[in-house]
Amino acid sequence: MELRDRVALITGGKRIGAAVATHLARHGMDVALSYNRSRAEAEEAATSVREAGRRVALIQANLSQAAECQRLVDDAVQQLGRLDVLINMASVYAAVPFEELDEATWDAVVDVDLRAAFLCARAALTHLRAAGGGRRDEGL
Repeated sequence: MELRDRVALITGGKRIGAAVATHLARHGMDVALSYNRSRAEAEEAATSVREAGRRVALIQANLSQAAECQRLVDDAVQQLGRLDVLINMASVYAAVPFEELDEATWDAVVDVDLRAAFLCARAALTHLRAAGGGRRDEGL
């Protein structure tokens, strides 16, 4: 895939998401980055994208909420004009010993690490297909 002048949305704008954003920007992609509470880290990643000469959209979203997943995708497309790649990196890091893990903590992790990936992919599909991607398969 030619990366120059394409747009990637990366959920989770710190740690690995930040490194991926910088790498893609250096290869010519504009990048939308989401964050929930880690604005400072996402701003650092956005600075790296700008330093690579690419556009960046920084969008706050609570991906445990379905409507926020849709809004994130729509805002990224509105700000950067298209969507070619979705990279689901958002995650919840719960430093809890397994024997102390309760259902609420488990649900919070699953809501962001798993459910949000599905919801963002579903929200992005129309935009990905409009850009010539979004593979079509029958069923799961």
